[in-house]
Amino acid sequence: MTRAAPAAAPASQPIDPKPKSARRRVALAFVAAGVVVAATAALYSYAPRSIAFVRSDNAYVKGDVTFISSKVAGYVTKLAVDNDQKVRPGQLLVQIDPVDYQSGVADAEAAVAQQQAAIAQIGAQKQLQDAQIQVADAGVVAARATFKKSSADYRRSEALIEEGAVSRQLYESAEAEQVHAASTVTQNNSQAVFARKQQLVLAAQTRSAEALLQGAHARLVRARADLRRTQILAPREGRIAARNIRLGEYVTTGTRLMAVTPTRGLWVEANLRETQLGRIHVGDRVQLSVDALPDSRFCGHVEGYQGASGSEFSVIPPDNATGNFTKIVRRFTVRILLDPAQADTDRLASGMSVVPTIAVGSWRDGKWHGGLLSWLVGGSFECEAKR
Repeated sequence: MTRAAPAAAPASQPIDPKPKSARRRVALAFVAAGVVVAATAALYSYAPRSIAFVRSDNAYVKGDVTFISSKVAGYVTKLAVDNDQKVRPGQLLVQIDPVDYQSGVADAEAAVAQQQAAIAQIGAQKQLQDAQIQVADAGVVAARATFKKSSADYRRSEALIEEGAVSRQLYESAEAEQVHAASTVTQNNSQAVFARKQQLVLAAQTRSAEALLQGAHARLVRARADLRRTQILAPREGRIAARNIRLGEYVTTGTRLMAVTPTRGLWVEANLRETQLGRIHVGDRVQLSVDALPDSRFCGHVEGYQGASGSEFSVIPPDNATGNFTKIVRRFTVRILLDPAQADTDRLASGMSVVPTIAVGSWRDGKWHGGLLSWLVGGSFECEAKR
């Protein structure tokens, strides 16, 4: 019986390199992800500081809107403007019926004339009183002369009656003449004093009449002012808006009739986050794009920012002294003034949305200090200060 030959030993199996390649790809993926995360974190942390501008879409055109009200009451007899119409300072807007106010002016003028006549009458009385004082003084002089003569006659009669040279009747007559002359002197003196006291009365009447004249003049000024106020004029240039009256309506004092929105002297208020304020300085150059005017660009500069956040002016300011506190980034209003003599500024209107681009560091020299990254993110800057 023959033996079977022993089986040959199996050949060695080659090692498959696929598991190592897979592990390598996974490791590379983790490394790449870490690099991306690190780059993103670095970009998030440092890119805002490396971009040479601050931008916000929370900005609006502002202007001093003037509301027109009536200072007198009456019926509207003429309406000279309509909504969206441009007006100039001093242009007639509304005419209120002036008839009642014209009669008021005439009445006040008559009152002034009456008081002026009263003062003139008192002046004539003063002149008459001066003449009466002169008459009273002359009467005093005459009475004193008569008294002097009567006294001399009485002394002579008194000496002669003791000698029996005159009758008792003549003596008594001389005595009576002396007493009458003395009383006449007293009476004339009193009349002279009365005449001078009357001057004080006339002076008081003059002051009273002058005070009444001042009051009449004040009422005349008020009446004339009310008459002028029946013509409501434009206080400034601008456009008419929110006109809410019609011809023939009755308006009362203080009734709001319309508004005048400015076309000049506008500015921009940008509500920036408090974290952006540290990069902004007064005088920084600003490029402005207006949503309503996409083909126009406007230039300006930072004038300053509000001294408190907008939340501080709310009806109920936030109270953070509680256990449930959530930090919220506040916003501050930055005021941006437009450069003068720019095209299309007459097309701006209060309330338009604006996107300001503030060139960081331009307050020093008025120049844009952005590099390639700033240009890629924000585009070109066309509002450098002209030297």
